[in-house]
Amino acid sequence: MPSTILRPARAASAPDVLTSSDLARYLQVSKSSLYKPSQEGKVPGQQVGKHWRFRRETIDRWLDSRAPDVTGWPCASNSAAPASLQKALL
Repeated sequence: MPSTILRPARAASAPDVLTSSDLARYLQVSKSSLYKPSQEGKVPGQQVGKHWRFRRETIDRWLDSRAPDVTGWPCASNSAAPASLQKALL
Protein backbone atom coordinates (compact mmCIF):
# COMPACT_ATOMS: atom_id res chain seq x y z
CA MET A 1 0.00 0.00 0.00
CA PRO A 2 1.63 3.30 -1.04
CA SER A 3 2.23 5.89 1.62
CA THR A 4 0.26 9.11 1.41
CA ILE A 5 1.88 12.49 1.96
CA LEU A 6 -0.53 14.89 3.58
CA ARG A 7 -0.36 18.49 2.41
CA PRO A 8 -1.99 21.51 4.00
CA ALA A 9 -5.50 22.21 2.83
CA ARG A 10 -5.40 24.91 0.21
CA ALA A 11 -8.14 27.50 0.24
CA ALA A 12 -9.17 28.73 -3.18
CA SER A 13 -8.40 32.29 -2.09
CA ALA A 14 -5.15 31.58 -0.21
CA PRO A 15 -2.67 34.37 -0.96
CA ASP A 16 0.72 33.76 -2.57
CA VAL A 17 2.44 35.61 0.29
CA LEU A 18 1.42 34.52 3.78
CA THR A 19 1.59 36.31 7.11
CA SER A 20 2.54 34.42 10.28
CA SER A 21 -1.17 33.95 11.02
CA ASP A 22 -1.84 32.70 7.48
CA LEU A 23 1.07 30.26 7.67
CA ALA A 24 -0.01 28.96 11.08
CA ARG A 25 -3.47 28.21 9.66
CA TYR A 26 -1.95 26.70 6.50
CA LEU A 27 0.32 24.37 8.52
CA GLN A 28 -2.31 23.83 11.22
CA VAL A 29 0.06 24.80 14.04
CA SER A 30 -0.01 27.60 16.59
CA LYS A 31 1.37 30.96 15.54
CA SER A 32 3.70 30.99 18.54
CA SER A 33 5.37 27.76 17.32
CA LEU A 34 6.52 29.59 14.16
CA TYR A 35 8.34 32.54 15.73
CA LYS A 36 11.59 30.97 16.94
CA PRO A 37 12.08 28.63 13.93
CA SER A 38 11.45 31.59 11.60
CA GLN A 39 14.02 33.72 13.38
CA GLU A 40 16.52 30.84 13.29
CA GLY A 41 16.01 30.35 9.54
CA LYS A 42 14.45 26.90 9.96
CA VAL A 43 11.23 28.02 8.28
CA PRO A 44 11.83 29.81 4.97
CA GLY A 45 10.56 33.37 5.25
CA GLN A 46 11.58 37.00 5.25
CA GLN A 47 11.27 39.58 7.94
CA VAL A 48 9.80 42.85 6.71
CA GLY A 49 10.29 45.34 9.52
CA LYS A 50 8.91 43.52 12.54
CA HIS A 51 6.60 41.30 10.48
CA TRP A 52 7.29 37.97 8.80
CA ARG A 53 6.19 37.00 5.29
CA PHE A 54 6.28 33.57 3.70
CA ARG A 55 5.85 32.61 0.03
CA ARG A 56 3.34 29.78 -0.21
CA GLU A 57 5.26 28.20 -3.11
CA THR A 58 8.48 28.19 -1.05
CA ILE A 59 6.67 26.70 1.95
CA ASP A 60 5.21 23.96 -0.27
CA ARG A 61 8.69 23.09 -1.60
CA TRP A 62 10.06 23.18 1.96
CA LEU A 63 7.34 20.76 3.09
CA ASP A 64 8.04 18.46 0.13
CA SER A 65 11.75 18.39 0.96
CA ARG A 66 10.98 17.45 4.58
CA ALA A 67 8.40 14.76 3.79
CA PRO A 68 8.96 11.25 5.16
CA ASP A 69 10.56 8.79 2.77
CA VAL A 70 8.53 5.93 1.28
CA THR A 71 9.20 3.67 4.28
CA GLY A 72 7.38 6.11 6.53
CA TRP A 73 10.49 7.07 8.50
CA PRO A 74 11.13 10.81 8.73
CA CYS A 75 14.07 12.19 6.78
CA ALA A 76 17.14 13.03 8.87
CA SER A 77 16.56 16.73 8.22
CA ASN A 78 13.26 16.57 10.15
CA SER A 79 15.14 16.19 13.41
CA ALA A 80 16.21 19.86 13.31
CA ALA A 81 12.63 21.13 13.35
CA PRO A 82 10.89 21.92 16.65
CA ALA A 83 8.67 19.12 17.92
CA SER A 84 5.47 21.09 17.21
CA LEU A 85 6.47 21.57 13.57
CA GLN A 86 7.73 18.00 13.21
CA LYS A 87 4.36 16.76 14.36
CA ALA A 88 2.58 19.03 11.89
CA LEU A 89 4.87 18.04 9.04
CA LEU A 90 4.57 14.28 9.53
